[in-house]
Amino acid sequence: MKTLFKSFCEAPPRLLSANNPVRGIFKASPGDFEVVEIPLQEPDGGAEHLYCWIEKQDLGSEELLKHCEEALELAPGEVGIAGMKDKRARTFQGITVPRRAESLLSRLETPQLTLHRVAGHSSKLRRGQLAGNAFRVCLREVSEVDKARLGGLVSELGVTGVPNYFGPQRFGTGGKNIRLGLALCGGEGPRVKPFLRQLAVHSLQSAVFNVALGHRIQEGLWSEVVAGDVIEDLKLGVPSVVFDVELEQARLDAGRVGVLGPLVGPKMRRAKGAAAKGEQRAMEAVGLTPAMLAAMGRWAPGDRRLYKLRVEGLTLEWDQGEPVLTFELPPGGYATALLNELVIGG
Repeated sequence: MKTLFKSFCEAPPRLLSANNPVRGIFKASPGDFEVVEIPLQEPDGGAEHLYCWIEKQDLGSEELLKHCEEALELAPGEVGIAGMKDKRARTFQGITVPRRAESLLSRLETPQLTLHRVAGHSSKLRRGQLAGNAFRVCLREVSEVDKARLGGLVSELGVTGVPNYFGPQRFGTGGKNIRLGLALCGGEGPRVKPFLRQLAVHSLQSAVFNVALGHRIQEGLWSEVVAGDVIEDLKLGVPSVVFDVELEQARLDAGRVGVLGPLVGPKMRRAKGAAAKGEQRAMEAVGLTPAMLAAMGRWAPGDRRLYKLRVEGLTLEWDQGEPVLTFELPPGGYATALLNELVIGG
């Protein structure tokens, strides 16, 4: 597990490795890594919940939820959150809390958390209910030689695209979330809170996805359609299984379809042929057995995820001589996936 975590989750295979990514640091301080959540909808003025726009730094999502529950005297699961955000970062995001907690909102404020505004909302925020995230990342300790190369690497990413890896924060220190997911699905796991249970099982799904994607990059299949792949029409959002490789390769090259990787679970749409064998190899590498796969359905029925990450507005700017990257990602996209292609050092 340690080797797998290092190879496919902590520092997964790069597309641009032959071009020698630059050396630098992108989280020297929380302020160097800013994330602004883009809401799917604005607060609607409803009476049941309060939509709170918060700023936090050096505070993980689990810590945020626990703090809110304790400060507002709420039960686990009552705080709504749309997206998990990096701990070592300055992030702006929305959360929802029941209206009855309004008189206690002042308790939320800490040196790590600021409450900016509050509005009524009719429903609790759910995971994934966001339009995306906007990032501003300042790189530190980059040599002058590497600074001169950054522009070319950024331009090249616009051509190759970015592998849609899950970031290392998904997996916990040393891959502990993956190990917990395996234990839970194997019937040997400890009793844990619903949040941790879901996180662990989703981490297991994410590990299989990263391994499957990493194998394709290592085997030169990043831009190739494989017989039996599950693909999606990017305009209509309709999935299908590849039978005519030549036809679907032309559609992939034209940007009309994307290849979908596995988020394993008993109800996931199955790949066929060579593609199915590749996904099975990824599951075996992670240690996921058929019995565990069936057990996952309690917490994660299964889905598909695009192998290629859609990046909008990727721009290289300069702030007092330091390189700054700005870009937007869709829900579920990790900035570390993009940064993995550009920077060695973290």
